[in-house]
Amino acid sequence: MAPTILDPRGDVVLITTSDMGGKVEFLVQSKVLALASEVFASLFGPRFREGTALENSSSSHPAKVPLPDDSPHGMRILLSTIHHREEPPELDLEDLADLALVVDKYACQHIFRVRSTIWMEALFLGNRYLVRELPKYLGIAYAFKNPLMFAHIALGLALTTGLPWNKSTLAERLCGMPLADLVPEKICRKLTVLGQAPVRSSTNSMSQRKSTRIVTSSIDV
Repeated sequence: MAPTILDPRGDVVLITTSDMGGKVEFLVQSKVLALASEVFASLFGPRFREGTALENSSSSHPAKVPLPDDSPHGMRILLSTIHHREEPPELDLEDLADLALVVDKYACQHIFRVRSTIWMEALFLGNRYLVRELPKYLGIAYAFKNPLMFAHIALGLALTTGLPWNKSTLAERLCGMPLADLVPEKICRKLTVLGQAPVRSSTNSMSQRKSTRIVTSSIDV
């Protein structure tokens, strides 16, 4: 299958692997990626073989870089956004989780600071399974380094489950998804403390702000 062209003058083809084992490729510009991400800048630098391969690459003979651990769906959104291509107005929860993992891996949170809030808020509306999916939202908010969304989600998770939280509990709730690996153990323990702490009803704006401050002061994203 021909690569998705995100830059016609691109000098590198990133090769991802789908769940079915197929190759999904993206023609991109290494300099654009390096400007957007310090991780890409290092990857394409002289100390890595990917950077060495780029020394002799061109738009007519782009270097090929396999990224077998990266989700094709997440990379498509990440790379399209970095190259200022069209981005989806909204995402479903699975796509957002795939994107969150590669955003965290390549340290591109600054690009999605506003978008991540919009996408998560849109998913909250009318979500009948919201409570069950809060652990996944927690991992996504942490990956995006979105402290306000993380605070609200953590508060909801702590108060609605009443569970003693740790890495194992989170991993179990996320069915072994890699998102569970992102949230540190100390934050999981603070969820338990928060769930046991008395929190007044959040029926007015003052108590809502107080609840948010409790989580923000307890959990540092």
